Amino acid sequence: MVKSLAMSVESREAPIKTKLDSMFNYRFGQLRMIADDETTFEQFGDIAEQTIFSWFHSYDRFLKHVIGVKAKQISIRDFPEAGLVITQDRELFRLLYHSPSRFDQLPEWVRGYVNQKLGLYVKLFSGKHNKSGDIDGEAHEFTHLILPALLRIPYEEFGTIWNTWINETFAVGLNQRQTIEWLKIELQKPGVRAPTILSILSEGIFAHDKRKPNENTAYQYCVHSVEQLGVELIPHIR
Repeated sequence: MVKSLAMSVESREAPIKTKLDSMFNYRFGQLRMIADDETTFEQFGDIAEQTIFSWFHSYDRFLKHVIGVKAKQISIRDFPEAGLVITQDRELFRLLYHSPSRFDQLPEWVRGYVNQKLGLYVKLFSGKHNKSGDIDGEAHEFTHLILPALLRIPYEEFGTIWNTWINETFAVGLNQRQTIEWLKIELQKPGVRAPTILSILSEGIFAHDKRKPNENTAYQYCVHSVEQLGVELIPHIR
């Protein structure tokens, strides 16, 4: 049963990888960029600096706040490997989601996500030259993407080892963290459902709050839950 399920997953992924290989591919250091075609890539080039800057931020913040290393200078060659898909094809955007059958549950504002099993950050690109994007939001996605490499966990195993609330703790905590006082106030607002770790695991983040991570109570709850858990555990492990 397990073997047949694994073969089924592999058979679904094979056409996807063939499709990606047939698209326009370009490598910038450790960053593999995949676009619909050369025209899409050239259009994206006008705002690519912002995305690469977010990639840098995600790695720099991990070094600084998790490892405790303040690097004055980081060589592009030292960056963890990452894959970025830039597409204007909404059907491909759906197909590359880790669970295409649940794609329609995503809020309308979502224009990017990470498929950790494939090791890809996927962006739905409008073709417009908008340089006022959300750098911290992109750094959030890159954090998801580079964590397996930094922690030396295979991409295909990462999701089963690190569940949603721990995964989001790093992505949100390093890039979009709000204070506990902010969280307390937001949880009193109408339309916001108070989360628990169990409800996040069973129902997902957006069952509680459909806003972006920097203003989403369920995302922020993950961060503060792990931080509090650390406070409780430290006296027992020292």
